[in-house]
Amino acid sequence: MMHRLNIGGEFIPALEDTGMFRKWIPDASFLTTDGSNSGIVISDVQIKQSSRIPAYVGPTQVYASARTVVADGSNQSRATWLLPVESGFYYLVRLHFCEISNKAKGVGYRVFHVYIKDQTAEDQADIFLWSNGAGIPVYRDYIVNFSEHTKRRKNLSLSIHNGNGSIRTFKPAILNGLEIFKLSDSNNSLAGTFSFGMAKYSNPWRKEGASYKALKICAQIMSCILLLFYLPTLWQIVAAIDWKGQRKAFMQSQSSDHCQNFTFDEVKVATNNFSDALLLGAGGYGKVYKGSINGGTNLVAIKRANPCSHQGLNEFQTEIFLLSQLRHRHIVSLIGCCKERKEMILVYDYMANGTLRDHLYKMKKPPLSWTRRLTICIGAARGLHYLHTGLKHSIIHRDVKSTNILLDQNWVAKVSDFGLSKIGPNMLTQSNTHVTTMVKGSFGYLDPEYYKRQKLTEKSDVYSFGVVLFEVLCARPAVLQLTENMEEEQEKVNLAEWVMHCYQSGRVDQIIDPYLQGKIDPTSLRTFTDIARKCLGEKGGERPTMGEVLWNLEQAWLQQQESDCFQNDGNYGVADKTTANGLSVIVDADGVPLHGASDPTPGVEFSEIVAPIGR
Repeated sequence: MMHRLNIGGEFIPALEDTGMFRKWIPDASFLTTDGSNSGIVISDVQIKQSSRIPAYVGPTQVYASARTVVADGSNQSRATWLLPVESGFYYLVRLHFCEISNKAKGVGYRVFHVYIKDQTAEDQADIFLWSNGAGIPVYRDYIVNFSEHTKRRKNLSLSIHNGNGSIRTFKPAILNGLEIFKLSDSNNSLAGTFSFGMAKYSNPWRKEGASYKALKICAQIMSCILLLFYLPTLWQIVAAIDWKGQRKAFMQSQSSDHCQNFTFDEVKVATNNFSDALLLGAGGYGKVYKGSINGGTNLVAIKRANPCSHQGLNEFQTEIFLLSQLRHRHIVSLIGCCKERKEMILVYDYMANGTLRDHLYKMKKPPLSWTRRLTICIGAARGLHYLHTGLKHSIIHRDVKSTNILLDQNWVAKVSDFGLSKIGPNMLTQSNTHVTTMVKGSFGYLDPEYYKRQKLTEKSDVYSFGVVLFEVLCARPAVLQLTENMEEEQEKVNLAEWVMHCYQSGRVDQIIDPYLQGKIDPTSLRTFTDIARKCLGEKGGERPTMGEVLWNLEQAWLQQQESDCFQNDGNYGVADKTTANGLSVIVDADGVPLHGASDPTPGVEFSEIVAPIGR
């Protein structure tokens, strides 16, 4: 533990803590200013500890007072704390909140921003939304990376910033308590070079004396002027050196046998000199264009990296390394690459029907039938199942979402975008069960266990895929925007939380896409929702494997086919069906396959066998 502050309150000795013998110190000495832009407020509601946030999490005194940001009319003021930490480690930052006004009657009463290390931690912090009431404590955890190899002291900055709105309507930001915990490094060590004493209330970076303060201000002003003057030039030099070095190392590590090499001139011809009319999309890596090769006979998608994006370079390196080794019907195919000059360009098969998300919501295209949605989900599940079990080392995708499931002209689903993927445990030995890595992914799809513990497993992909399954059923995005005039919609900001609430309260029928109402067989719906719900288990051990998910989706598809067959033909008995991948399967009256295989691709011939390790 590095710091424990009673924000806006007085010192709490260990004997007055709730049985945990912790010392909570005042925060004033860690503020970056004299406190003129912040104030202290005392709760006018009774603090109610609950089983969700028991008393040992924090004493009542912490939640009974808070520091608030003084309103200045522009809503741009903020309160900032600087807390000394040591580089070379990750830190868990825990913020304690409690709505202390008896005027707070619902969600949206007090909305503000939280910044950690000058990055947005909460863009729409709403204490009432998190706690479901005034006077009810709640806390939020964040992982902060200070894992540089150099051992030196740094400042971890924390700011709360008033939200938008008129001076009459918005309520100022507040914070009740703060804890910062040092996490062990790769050697499982917490040992550092510097010591930080909690008994010292004063910040070691703060000095007294008017002459010292004046000298420090002058030095800071001169440093800023020089930095602003030279920053553009320095940035260009550093970026060029870094890009050149990483790119050279990458080129030397890649064999030309992995994929076809295209010249830059060939790529320019294929994309009509990177015409905006052929632009399909853009991301952190760069842009994707529609193109044609082999004299215009083959359509392709061409991904061009942005030379200024270091994130894009790393993702490109990962993607070309993995896709050059993967061959599967439900994995997007890498055709070739271009590595001339400063360019990093990848060429893929063209997906005529775009992304799965394009056909679910906010689209001008006809909605998909339930059978087609199931077929797409089955294809994506097969691709992920292959990644998890089809190779010596499993591959964890780490960014499963509806925009990364592509659809070709025959509606065959293909998993794409492997820039964030990680090599997982050895499938033959199972010597490790997880990969420890910093948290990356997309909001709304992140596995909560991975987010909290930084331990990545195949079950992290399962959680993300569970969100996709409910996207398919509900035709809603994973994260919904807040709607000011619709309090009902505010409960549905997070799709995973909303559907779990509806499932537990027996209101599954209310979450279904209106287009599908009355068109889904109840048995198929039950099979689908049951497995999707299990995917969203809070802990990885509670979730199914991707093989189990695949088997249940195939069952849901067969049950829907059986229902459609009975409705169309009125036949009862044995029926001949066409499976999701075009194979013929004989099923009995209960929709159970009598013989046949689920997929011709090696590695997933029998999806009923869900255990990847031999007995």
